[in-house]
Amino acid sequence: MEVFSNYYLQTEVANVKTENKNLDESLPLNPPFTSKISVGVDKEKHRAKAQYNIVSK
Repeated sequence: MEVFSNYYLQTEVANVKTENKNLDESLPLNPPFTSKISVGVDKEKHRAKAQYNIVSK
């Protein structure tokens, strides 16, 4: 479709598991799940992008 050729939708998902083997517990500063959702437009005279980040506790 040529009508939507200048618009885009992107997603990124990451899942990380960390462990402190000395104390047998996970590391507190690494979130286990992160996700990014972006939507934007890329035209000849202007560009715009909106991004939403989701991070677990």
